[in-house]
Amino acid sequence: MHDESLIYGSIIPPEVFLNHDIAPMEKILFGVIYAHIHKNNFECCDLSNKQLGDSISAHPNSVSKAISKLQKYQYIKVEFGHKEESGGFKRKIYINEDFHEIYAHIVLKKAQETEFYHE
Repeated sequence: MHDESLIYGSIIPPEVFLNHDIAPMEKILFGVIYAHIHKNNFECCDLSNKQLGDSISAHPNSVSKAISKLQKYQYIKVEFGHKEESGGFKRKIYINEDFHEIYAHIVLKKAQETEFYHE
């Protein structure tokens, strides 16, 4: 468990921030997961819904729904494995690094709109 590094803030890449299909809480959650992994050079995020929820003032059920949506939109990948000590399941959340390519059009569109607006 990587509790000691839970609260580092949020890093929200433009491919997430500019996607209107992703709710604000989902964007913040992605940012927390993204920052947690990248700030600590972790391979994945193994924090529970409660830990993630506590960091963004969200109920664990809301976190679960947000994780499902982020997975549906291919921002993250989720794997489940067995816990050695308890025999239960352990979730690992990975960033799908392909999201940059998948959603590059959103950033490009916004850049074009901004450029057009300034002309």
